[in-house]
Amino acid sequence: HNRNAVWVDDTHCTRSCLRPVNLSRQSDHAIARNGVYAITGGLAGLSEPLCQYLIVQKRCKVILLGRTPLEQQPQRHFRFRQWQQQFGMHNLVYQVLSAFSTERMDQAVSAGLTQLNAQQLDGIIHLAGHLEMAPLEAIDIA
Repeated sequence: HNRNAVWVDDTHCTRSCLRPVNLSRQSDHAIARNGVYAITGGLAGLSEPLCQYLIVQKRCKVILLGRTPLEQQPQRHFRFRQWQQQFGMHNLVYQVLSAFSTERMDQAVSAGLTQLNAQQLDGIIHLAGHLEMAPLEAIDIA
């Protein structure tokens, strides 16, 4: 196993790439007020309270990244529309990221930024996937 890999499946092994960061925009807060954040994991788990915190408390805009097109799941599509009504349609968009690749991630984020009328992404919060419950001693890093 490659410890630098961030995504591995039967046909792909993808690594993260470092990009320059404008340090003049950095502050002592982890979440930038009025920032733009992408959340992987779609509408599951902690997405709703995290969206509420980012949008209501920090005045951020959010791009939700999920594997399934909302049109294929009417209940999730309805839930997303409820979130847009609650948090503001101009603050929250959904993009499909059915398979991970840096190219697909760039496309999804670019499309989300365009929908939000925003220039750049301030961060990604990774909530996709799950970890089975087990004692810590039983969890293998590899």
